[in-house]
Amino acid sequence: VNKKFKMAEIDSLIDVVNAALRRLPGSPNTGGMGGAGGGDTSLPDDVLSTLKFIADRMVGIGLMIFSSDKKILHINSAMEEFTGIRNDGAKDQLISAVARDAAFVSFTDDVLGRASGSFEPIAENFEFSGSEFKLECVALGPAGSTKAYILTAVKPS
Repeated sequence: VNKKFKMAEIDSLIDVVNAALRRLPGSPNTGGMGGAGGGDTSLPDDVLSTLKFIADRMVGIGLMIFSSDKKILHINSAMEEFTGIRNDGAKDQLISAVARDAAFVSFTDDVLGRASGSFEPIAENFEFSGSEFKLECVALGPAGSTKAYILTAVKPS
């Protein structure tokens, strides 16, 4: 994951994600032989735990973590506030099953789809309850073998 984000607040998140991805079996930086470019699209538990830990400590920045099959793995409290989707009822669900706003469902499906084939973050503006937010989505993992998606939301100053 590169640092093309213009949000210094998530630079530490990007560093943690990159460090975790380098430790994956088969990563070009580890010399391992497992999983590289193969069909394994699951996010290791230790990486997911680290991402959840960071997400829950972010203040004012909404963050959702999706699995490779686009099911919700985690929603932090800021994103719960912005979207009205509660983490405890959304785990392992598709966004279409838990979101009340059809526009947000379509928007999320679109950005996740565009992010999966790109190394660049996908950035768009979206309005929640009359307030505009900048949402950015990035896919984690090598091209063609996405491990997870991270969707962030920030209210512009």
